[in-house]
Amino acid sequence: MTDQRTLRALQGELRRALAALVDPIERKIVREDLTTTTHHAPSLLEQLDQALAHGGETGKASGARTTEPLRLAAADLRRQVERAAAELHYNAMVADADPVSRFRAAAAIAGRWADGDRVAWVVHELQYWAAQINNLLDPPRQLHMAAACPACGAGMVWRGDQEHGHVQVPALQIDPERGCVCLACQHCWPPANFELLREVLEQQDQAQPSRPRLRSGAEGNGGWTGTIRPIEEDDQHE
Repeated sequence: MTDQRTLRALQGELRRALAALVDPIERKIVREDLTTTTHHAPSLLEQLDQALAHGGETGKASGARTTEPLRLAAADLRRQVERAAAELHYNAMVADADPVSRFRAAAAIAGRWADGDRVAWVVHELQYWAAQINNLLDPPRQLHMAAACPACGAGMVWRGDQEHGHVQVPALQIDPERGCVCLACQHCWPPANFELLREVLEQQDQAQPSRPRLRSGAEGNGGWTGTIRPIEEDDQHE
């Protein structure tokens, strides 16, 4: 028998997993300047139906897929979702019940279970299909910052790339959930600390010594404004 504390935690996860699939989405989007905006969208299952009906016209900004391949992929994923919803909904008595109804019913049934392992299984199923739809309709876009990490000073790191082998990428990567993470030292600034991180990076940028400026040829001196030491007489005889 699962203890009550663990069971309550699993039931909370169950509600969140169901909401991620069937409820309208309100998402905080972190921009490259560390400001955030709120984005409202239909539920993932509704977005999947839109992709099936209209191809790429889902309101997403990725635009990486053409209409017909996305529609075919959406149709295949929709069939898998239908089967999964039917399996979760043990008492699927209505032949034309849609996945939303079945997922809700399955979650309602699982929410009354006292066996934590069985509740966890339903949670994982709901989370899996939410992730599958998200990956199809809105592939994650990795944001980064060009500044050096305030913790370790790394600006770039080497990472493996399937197309280009090892490539250099900015060390500071932005994850809307975790925050700003340094790939070099793994230091993490959670979203709540973005304002502080921005101030630190601004101070870091201001503290860097200014470099000599290149001028255009029209300004004379070949374009270089650095200080040139005059040649001393001793230098000529070295």
